[in-house]
Amino acid sequence: MSDQADLYKQVSIGQHLAGVELIDQLALRPGDSVLDIGSGTGNLTAIMAEKIGSTGCVYAIEPDSARCCLAKKQFVNDNIIWFPGDLAAF
Repeated sequence: MSDQADLYKQVSIGQHLAGVELIDQLALRPGDSVLDIGSGTGNLTAIMAEKIGSTGCVYAIEPDSARCCLAKKQFVNDNIIWFPGDLAAF
């Protein structure tokens, strides 16, 4: 795993708080589908997955393979589909 992915996870607190506010504004409901572009290490992705429940799906795209790998290991969730790579690959 990349040291940069771990560092990103540690220093992205401010970005995380802003992301939580944005997620709240989305008013996600069970069964919704979400496209998360630039999912990073998955912290916000996991929050969205919880809000939409098992009947919804989060499609998480992350171009940095180390961040995507870290997210997959940290958040094993049936309603998150991880796509390592850029948006064009999706």
